[in-house]
This record gives sequence, structure tokens and C-alpha cells, in this order.
Amino acid sequence: MSYYIFNFAKTIVNVWPSIAKETTLAKILWEIDAFRITLSPWYDDVNKRYLESIQKMDNSKTIMLDLKWPEIKTRIDHDLEVKKWKKVFVKYTSYFEDEENTIFTDYQHIDDVPKGEIAEVRECWVKIKVLEYEDNKLICEVVQWWIIKSNKEFTFDRYVPRIHFVSKKDEKDLIRCVNNWVKIVLAWTVRFADDIKALRHALANINWKDIKVFAKFETLQAIENIEDILPLCDWVLVSKKLIDKVWDDFEKQKEFIIEKANVFGKTSIVETRILADDEKKPDQNIIDNITKDILCWADGFALWDEVSSWPNAVEAVEELYDLIIKQQEKIDT
Repeated sequence: MSYYIFNFAKTIVNVWPSIAKETTLAKILWEIDAFRITLSPWYDDVNKRYLESIQKMDNSKTIMLDLKWPEIKTRIDHDLEVKKWKKVFVKYTSYFEDEENTIFTDYQHIDDVPKGEIAEVRECWVKIKVLEYEDNKLICEVVQWWIIKSNKEFTFDRYVPRIHFVSKKDEKDLIRCVNNWVKIVLAWTVRFADDIKALRHALANINWKDIKVFAKFETLQAIENIEDILPLCDWVLVSKKLIDKVWDDFEKQKEFIIEKANVFGKTSIVETRILADDEKKPDQNIIDNITKDILCWADGFALWDEVSSWPNAVEAVEELYDLIIKQQEKIDT
């Protein structure tokens, strides 16, 4: 792969109010290659206005539709504090419930979760180990404790949940986006080649076979099945924080994915963060990490959080673009 690709660095950002005004877009539009959107019942009209503004100013920009992995959620009425090495129970519910030492979830097949499996409540820093299934509940031991909140994602270490990769909502979103500027579909939390096959099948059902598929690598299963997944997707997104760590050194894990993508001739994009906290300039650690990614022949970078919620969204885009160009100049010389 030739290094000149960074003269035309791929930069992907969220479509968000912080950058969606035409006066703001005019400052950074030429530095951005693709915009990511997520649909929801209350967000479609807003998204449509943003996309119309982008297309009016520059119709060469790529629009990416974000398809979320179907999530298993906690369903508790009140926060639940758990203690390390104490027992807790996991039960299925279709509503929100409250019971002492019990984590309620909307996953129907908890009886299918094997003994020894580790489950995590994401964003709550809680991990539990499954001891057994008895009386319609999982009996578990807390191995990492904190406070569990409702409506948080409930994930498993090795166990693959019995849920469809392409949800009913995803199917509706795909139908709404046909012939509506979207050129790439981003599939989160890909684990197996069959996940991409399921997405391809859903796209074929609506006669949308020429769409590009972007697979996000953030799980142990994806790493293990990388050589089966890569031939089926067009782009690869390397998560900035993988759910599972294959090696203790995250940078080595990231380099492995990029190198494999290059071998298979796939475009690789790395999720990144360019500004530390409320700073308006990147610190040296961030600069070093992005430089390493460039030297590994990553094809571009994605900014999500900073553009979505930070007051320095414009600065983040500008700093990332400038940093890529500076590093490219060093490589050229």
C-alpha cells in the first residue's frame, strides 16, 4: 500500500448539531470524507436536514449508516450495588423489575448461558461469573463490583447470544436509506463471517447489493475469525477500545487488525480521540499513537465522541487533519 493515501486522508465524523450548521460545516467540510448517521424514531427528520445541508454544500461526501449490534439490556427499576465475591441472580423480564440482589435483563435465553461464562454490564464496570442455572435464574458470583444501572448493555465474554445480527429496526433503517445518499453500512460488533452474510442477505432483499459494508472489530470472536470475515466486507473499523483484549498490549492488537486488512486489500479506519479532556491541542501521547497508525498503513481515522458532544468539535477535526498531513510530510522526507 502506498503512503500517498494520507495526502487524501479519510476522516469520518458523526452527523451532530455541533458541526451541522452550514457556517460550521463550511470551515471543515473539505477536511471530512464521510459522515456517520444513526437513525431512530425521533431523529430521522433532524438527520435529513443535516444530510441535505451536507449534500447542498458538497455532494461528493460519503454518508455512512450505523447499524447497531442488537443489544441485551439491563431492566431494573433502581440502581443495584453489588459487592465482590457476593452472589447475585440474573432473571429475564419483558418489563422493568426490582428484586434484592437480582439483575433483570431482556434476554430470554439465560438458561442457555454456560457455567463459567463471564458477563459484563457495560458502562457500570461490573462483571459476574455464572455458577449455575436454577429455578429460572442464573446464579452468579461478582468478580468486579460497582453499581448497576438500568438500560445498560449486558454482554458475554465467550457465549454468543441467540439473537439475530440484523434486527427488525435495522431492516427498517436499511429500507428508509435506499437511494438516500447512503453509500456505506457500518455493522457494529461483528463476531463471525455469518454476521456479514446476514447483512449482505438483508441488503440483497431490498436490491441494495452494491452498498459498501464496514465491519467494526471490537470482540475476541472477530479477531479469531478475521480471515473469514475480511473477504466478505469492504472496510474495517478498528475500535478504540475493544470489548475483549486478545493481548495485554492494545496497540499490538490494533496493528494486527490493520496488517490483516492490508493483506486482504481492505480499507482500515481507526477510531481515535484527538483532544485530551477540554484541551484544544493534542498531547504527545495522542500524536504518537496516530503516528504509529499511519506507519502501520491505516487508511484513515474516525472521530465519534468529540464531534458528538464536545464544544471543540471543529478544533478536533482540524487538529486531526493537520496532524495527518504533518506526519505524512515526515514520511515523505
